[in-house]
Amino acid sequence: VTIDGTTQTNYAGKPKVELNGSATPSGTHGLYIITSNCVVRGLAINRFRRDGIRIENHGGHVIAGNFIGTGIYGTNSAGNAEGGITVFTAGNVIGGTNPTNRNIISGSNLAGIYLLNAAATGNLVQGNYIGTDVTGTQRLGNITNGIVIANAQSNTIGGMAVGARNIISGNYQSGVYLTTSADGNLIAGNYIGTDFSGAVALSNAADGVTIFSSASNLIGGTNSAVRNVISGNGGRGVYLFGNGTTGNFIQGNYIGTVASGLAKLRNTSSGVDF
Repeated sequence: VTIDGTTQTNYAGKPKVELNGSATPSGTHGLYIITSNCVVRGLAINRFRRDGIRIENHGGHVIAGNFIGTGIYGTNSAGNAEGGITVFTAGNVIGGTNPTNRNIISGSNLAGIYLLNAAATGNLVQGNYIGTDVTGTQRLGNITNGIVIANAQSNTIGGMAVGARNIISGNYQSGVYLTTSADGNLIAGNYIGTDFSGAVALSNAADGVTIFSSASNLIGGTNSAVRNVISGNGGRGVYLFGNGTTGNFIQGNYIGTVASGLAKLRNTSSGVDF
């Protein structure tokens, strides 16, 4: 199934098709996807009583170019009552490396993106603005975390290509929160706590990255292309705690500086705390 709002007349990078859930009953998702290999592109999905998009049972979906939790211009908060996108399945792509595939995922009453449970593996989250407006300069924060990975393994947030960079900023808890056996995930090449330029703070209110009771995750890497900028946050840059938090690598990141590394952009608390 393909739902492609970009085919509408005069489409120019902002949705012409809006799914507005303000008059729907409780328990309603914007899109509830339980088949496989769907494409959802170019929609504004807002004000639903549960998730903007919820994916269960089957994977292989592409979610690209949508404004989830904002209006059609991407400048005002119109949050869904639970998550922006909640995923229980494998092999989905949220966003992409081309700017036309960027999702704006903001304003949710809970987290922007959830990857939940062991079946949610091999997902790619790339090129999105999570907690900001369409310009990547203004806060439209998700009320809890930007991204939550819980008991889900081997997912990638970001990547080596410049276009894979997520801006994960302006959220009211942590930028990325890994919890309860969220093992073997890769967080790479993102700006976490800054605006799109990497030079101006757009703080997540808590930590940039929080890892609780999870093992063998890689934050950054030895190649400069996968460097995260984790700066300007209201708590720590990276915080690791809890039983089983072992074998995590934090490599090659700029923590507490601008993207060039040439000026300070402090996190309020520690750079790395464990």
